[in-house]
Amino acid sequence: MAKQAKPDFKSISRGVTSFDRQMYEDRPEKTKAQETEPEEQGEEELIPFATRLPASLVMRIRQHSYWDREGIMETITNAVTEYLDKQEGSDKPLPPEVLKKATRGRKKK
Repeated sequence: MAKQAKPDFKSISRGVTSFDRQMYEDRPEKTKAQETEPEEQGEEELIPFATRLPASLVMRIRQHSYWDREGIMETITNAVTEYLDKQEGSDKPLPPEVLKKATRGRKKK
């Protein structure tokens, strides 16, 4: 008997399946055009930022990501941006001593 090839589970661990690829490829052209706009405007530097969230909220984020086909980072970015747009203090510059602490350890480009 011939051996069967082992299934490739690498794509599953990355969270991308052929179904996902097909779903993303079948999106309307308008959506694809909107996704490329930030690149044309110049991408902002991304920095790692971690926090802890309640398990129920993490599950809701994962459910939204799966059912609405939106990446987790995109979901969090949109939610935080929408929230901060409503807050007065989010656009006030930090005092110099606080800003220095907040940017300590980051390499300048």
